Amino acid sequence: RLFSWRARSLRHSLLHRHAMIDHLLRTSKAPEVLELACGLAPRGATFAEDANVRYTEVDLPHVIAKKQEILDGSEAGRAIRARSNHRMVAGDVAKLELEELLGPDGANRPTFVIAEGLLMYLGADEQRKLWSRLSQLLHRAPHGGGGTLVFDLIPAVEQPRPGLMGRALGWLMRRFTKGADFERDQRTREDI
Repeated sequence: RLFSWRARSLRHSLLHRHAMIDHLLRTSKAPEVLELACGLAPRGATFAEDANVRYTEVDLPHVIAKKQEILDGSEAGRAIRARSNHRMVAGDVAKLELEELLGPDGANRPTFVIAEGLLMYLGADEQRKLWSRLSQLLHRAPHGGGGTLVFDLIPAVEQPRPGLMGRALGWLMRRFTKGADFERDQRTREDI
């Protein structure tokens, strides 16, 4: 509420979002998971505990490097990195070949794609391109596994204007993301 007095607390909003995505992933029972813009979240490490799940995390090189550094700092983290069913890929989602991120039999396995915290950084055209590519990925084989796409995106027109603290957070985000900022346009949920 420091960022906007009308908004729910950031801590509770994030907790609810993470819990809902984890619930959807758990109930999907998808054997192939692709998480775009994974950040430093522990979801990949948690779900890859199941050897039947192949989990691929993707983010920008500096984020993946930091995540690997953190994991390398403990015995438990090194064990996570050693799992054959869990991998981290450094790259820009807009430039990577998505099908190459799946396992060799990925076209025949139901895939669960997570794009949490990504779409707010993309403009409308970039979002449409990514959604089109993800649709092709999830419908890639004539008798393929199909899948699910989960993302979070609150249209800018539904968000309150950021207050002083919100603008300060935006400044910090631009520093951490090397200049990337939240995209704001006038599209509604129906437009999106």
